[in-house]
Amino acid sequence: MQTRPEAAKEIALDPRITHSLEARCYIDPEIFRRETGSVLARTWRFAGHAGKLKRPGDYFALELAGESLFCIKGPDGEIRTFYNVCQHRAHPHVRGSGNAPVLVCPCHP
Repeated sequence: MQTRPEAAKEIALDPRITHSLEARCYIDPEIFRRETGSVLARTWRFAGHAGKLKRPGDYFALELAGESLFCIKGPDGEIRTFYNVCQHRAHPHVRGSGNAPVLVCPCHP
């Protein structure tokens, strides 16, 4: 179903003429797989509140769209997100949340 741009406002404002997706769209693994590759992987996602990362080295781990990630505040004050997997041993760099001035994989002491 295609909507005209002028109809989009009408649909958003009038719940009597809007329609939900079919129930299978919420539970079908194939639909989730397609959306993960086409929508979730190509758009910004909310990972957590910046207030969790007050000091340089503060971090928290999360899973998003089946990927293990972590957010960390750098010494320059910037918040960055990385894959939470060591390239060599596939071990998670961090668990939960905390502060680490230097991140070192537990397999590489």
